[in-house]
Amino acid sequence: MSRDPGLYLQDIDAACEKVRLLVEGIDFDTFTDEWRTRDAVLHNLKVLGDAVRRLPPSFKARHTHIPWSRIVGFRDVLAHAYFTLDDTIVWDMIQNELPPLHEVARQLLSELDGPA
Repeated sequence: MSRDPGLYLQDIDAACEKVRLLVEGIDFDTFTDEWRTRDAVLHNLKVLGDAVRRLPPSFKARHTHIPWSRIVGFRDVLAHAYFTLDDTIVWDMIQNELPPLHEVARQLLSELDGPA
């Protein structure tokens, strides 16, 4: 069963927004100390990676500045090698890679919703 790419973009947008809200106003030490927050963030990053994996190549080709393959690879680490996670890498991703991805997801969603 194929799924509309717009639904994957909505998943990406929602996951990015949830992560943003979860870490809003906290620092790295708080992130690593609050296991509920950390686990919720990691879950949403996995959802995000699953959705990115399923985006059509044409969507990804329009935004080559987004590290699509790294996002999918990170999802694979979350799913299969979670015991190797480095919280500093997770935090860096949240701070530096998620905002541009969130912006692109919203841009692509608005293009899908716009005039044809």
